[in-house]
Amino acid sequence: MNGVCKKVVLLFLTLVLCASFIGCMPEHSKRELNSIAIVMGLGLDRVTEENKIPFENGNLHVTAQVVRTGSLSGGGSKSSGGASNSADAMYWNLEMAGDDIFPMLRGSVKQSNRNLYISHNQVIVFGEDLARDGLAPFMDYFFREREMRYNVLLGVSEKPAKDLLRISPSLETLPAQEIAKLLKIQAENAEAPTVSLFDFAVDMKSARKAAVIPLINATSSGEEEETAYVDGCAVFDNWKMVGKLNASQTRGFLWTAGDARFSLTVTGKKGEMKVHFDPEKGYEGIHVSFQVSADAVVGHIDGIYDLHQKDGLKAIQKACGSFIGAEICDAIAQSQKLNSDIFGVSEYLSRYEPKIWDKMEGEWEKYFTGITYEVSVKTNVRRTGSLVDPVLKEGSHYE
Repeated sequence: MNGVCKKVVLLFLTLVLCASFIGCMPEHSKRELNSIAIVMGLGLDRVTEENKIPFENGNLHVTAQVVRTGSLSGGGSKSSGGASNSADAMYWNLEMAGDDIFPMLRGSVKQSNRNLYISHNQVIVFGEDLARDGLAPFMDYFFREREMRYNVLLGVSEKPAKDLLRISPSLETLPAQEIAKLLKIQAENAEAPTVSLFDFAVDMKSARKAAVIPLINATSSGEEEETAYVDGCAVFDNWKMVGKLNASQTRGFLWTAGDARFSLTVTGKKGEMKVHFDPEKGYEGIHVSFQVSADAVVGHIDGIYDLHQKDGLKAIQKACGSFIGAEICDAIAQSQKLNSDIFGVSEYLSRYEPKIWDKMEGEWEKYFTGITYEVSVKTNVRRTGSLVDPVLKEGSHYE
């Protein structure tokens, strides 16, 4: 009898499970491809007379770059890929104005017959004017929204973000795609960082550490169309943009983080930072030492070095170390000028010296500007490339 009961119960459970699989989703939960507007890029600007939208009020201007899925099937070209919102463009730049980003994006249905879908968003670009006012009012939405991915890339545009999202792509189908891939590849040259939404959140939540976001601009030559390019980074302290690092200063900062490559020939390892505090010296009592190691591959020799001899390799290693050290020192000087702790000294103290940090935190700005630094760089030439001897040798005559 027990065996029969077990079979009956098993059959009942099987029927219940099967019934649950064949059920249809509620109408309000359905999200067919032809019912959503897939967002690939977002641009945030401060409202000005130039970008003011009729019949909409507020201080925040948002541009959502939406894919026209019907246009993609026909293949892409630069002319049809879009520098406009024409019917044959591959994308549509939906522009909104308001004060709160959450109701603005929800209210996009006033202009669009599809709900915005931001799970595929690849990049968020902030206009510099808005970044200097502060990003805190908008970041809560990006961190809280369940559709937002934390690996979305961030950038700060020296021109309005809405204009950057209108630049015709050279190699990709959509402007947002081209900007996102441009940001990703910066690790190959290290003149700008690659920063995700998650990276920015971690830095902003770490003691008094400042954060960086790559700077994006656009250039044009004569009558040619504009081209987006990345160069340097914006520095953020307490969610506000407080200044910039140029390309070499940015690379100096990245050397200490182990994220730098120079001309595809030198790869830096994560630098070791040590902090010493002498309370008798007061605000000038903090001393920070950076120890950076770099592996080098000779890519180009501008001069005469005999690589058969150890002295030749040592000369290259010394020159390389001096160059890296100078960039790090330049980045340190700029960070102290901006009074922004991009290197994470405050994070180090709060984590490893909490008692000392508790005494400093209230007057951190005074302590930070008085910090003294020591930079030590060790380079090792691992390979000389496909050549050992340089093209020009000692005694060569070249004019």
